[in-house]
Amino acid sequence: MANPPDMLLQNPFRDHLGYMLRRASNRMMGELAQRLDGVGLKISEASILLLVEANPRMTQSELGRMLNIKRANMVPLAAGLERRKLVDREQVDGRSHGLVITEAGKAACDAARPIMASQEDRIVHLLGGDDEAARAALHALLT
Repeated sequence: MANPPDMLLQNPFRDHLGYMLRRASNRMMGELAQRLDGVGLKISEASILLLVEANPRMTQSELGRMLNIKRANMVPLAAGLERRKLVDREQVDGRSHGLVITEAGKAACDAARPIMASQEDRIVHLLGGDDEAARAALHALLT
């Protein structure tokens, strides 16, 4: 039986920080996903591209560990980026291949970077950390 419209429902989780952090994270990540969609990227794709740009010849295994992406999920992500000509593969050693960013991948990074930075600034602002000291304190707490 549904509650009458004038009866307020109680949320036993509203004072639980973990629950509230998760909801805030979901909201912020949803906004970021929408903004990145405008440049044709998913959050995971933008993250991979930025990491590969910063770490040329990084292997899929290294990417997966850094981003906490399982191997079974990493393989199709990397293959999709390669298919879209955003990354190439280069031999790292006798049997390993690393990813390198292409010119199209650099352009995608250039499009994603300000979107991600703007989202970061928005989060910091919402948490009241507009100055560098507050931002550093928030970072330390979350790390």
